[in-house]
Amino acid sequence: MTSRAEARDPELSKPCRWDNCHAQPGERCTNRRNLPRETSHPGRREDWVIALVACPDCKAPIDTRCIADDGRPRANIHKPRDQAADDAYAKVLEDASRDVPPGGRR
Repeated sequence: MTSRAEARDPELSKPCRWDNCHAQPGERCTNRRNLPRETSHPGRREDWVIALVACPDCKAPIDTRCIADDGRPRANIHKPRDQAADDAYAKVLEDASRDVPPGGRR
C-alpha cells in the first residue's frame, strides 16, 4: 500500500544513497543533523526515475543509467526521462483515483 508521503513524493519508494542520509523506503531524507528534509536528495529521485521509465532521449532501458554521447553512463538523467516519469506517475494516480467509488471507500 502506498503511503500519503509516497503519493506526494514517489521517490520515497526507493532508499536514499546520499552519503549522510541512507533513508530507507518510506522514510524522508535527512540532513547532516539527522533532521527531515522537505525534499528528497536528487540521487534518490534519479534512482526512482531510472527504475520507472526508459529514457526517450538516449534509449537507456529501465534500471539503466542514461548514456552520454561517448557511450559512458551520465552523471545525471536526461530531462525527457525525468518528465516521462512524472507523466507516467500522474497517469497512475489518475487511474487509481477512478477506482475510488463515491464516498471515498472501497
